Formats: sequence, C-alpha cells, structure tokens
Amino acid sequence: MKLTIENVASLNQTYQQMLTKYDSLNQTYQELTANYTTLQNDYNTLQTSYNNLLEQYNSLNSAHANTHTALQYVSLTAIATILITSPLTIKYHRKFKEQKKLAEKYKSELERISILNIARKQFETDVQRRKEKIEKFERKYGVTVRPRRTLEDVIRSLELKEKKRSNK
Repeated sequence: MKLTIENVASLNQTYQQMLTKYDSLNQTYQELTANYTTLQNDYNTLQTSYNNLLEQYNSLNSAHANTHTALQYVSLTAIATILITSPLTIKYHRKFKEQKKLAEKYKSELERISILNIARKQFETDVQRRKEKIEKFERKYGVTVRPRRTLEDVIRSLELKEKKRSNK
C-alpha cells in the first residue's frame, strides 16, 4: 500500500474513531465500577441493618426465655402475682411477636432482593446490548475484543489488580 496523504488521513480518521470508541468503552467501564461500588456499599448497609435486627431479635428472644422462666417461678409462689402480671405478659408477647414478624420481614426482604443479583442482571443486560456493537467493531477493524462476559469476571479481574498493586 502506497502511503499518500489520503491514506494517512483515512488511517488517522480511523484511529481517531477507535480512540473515541475506546474512551466510550472505558467510560462505561468506569460507570459500572462506580455502580458496583455503590451497590456493594448499599448491600453492606443492608447487611449491617439485618445483623442489628437479628441481634435485637436474639436479645428479645433471650429476654423472653428469661421472663418465661421467671414467670413460672412466680406462678408457683403466688396466684395473686399471676393475676397482676398476666396482662403485662400478654402485652409483652404481642410486642415480641410484632418484633419477630418485623425481623422475619427484613430477613425475607434481604433474601428476596440481593443487590449482587441485581448488579449481575444489569451487567448481563449490558453484555447483550454491547455484543452486536463489539462484533461489528471487530469485523470492521479486524481486531479481537475480549470483554468481560460476567460480573464475576470483572470482580476477579479487579481483585487480581488489587492483589498485584498490594504486592508491589
């Protein structure tokens, strides 16, 4: 191929287009990374809330067990005490059940909505959306692009980069 000004200009234009597309891909990657970090932070916050609720539940459960045992001893010593404490015990059991239902609701909600699964679905959708564009780009320029196909691949890659960085 003879180098002419037209050839050089055409090559330069192609190169500029490739740079633009690379910048766009890199920006998408940066956005996905930021979204992942946000999702991970949200997940950690929800996990902390769940752990706090579970700790409160365990505390209430322990308090309930202790109260129940104490009530048995009290009932053996005086029927009058039972008559006085029965309404309080009923109120406590209702409150305990409400707290237990609330804790179970949070637990089931955390199990139902996994932030990582949401991120994975969004990533898979993005992979499908960009697949045709990448194939067209590969055919047009005769290059092979090896994008990450799964969110786990991206996470592993980031972990390897972090590990390499920390070993330096």
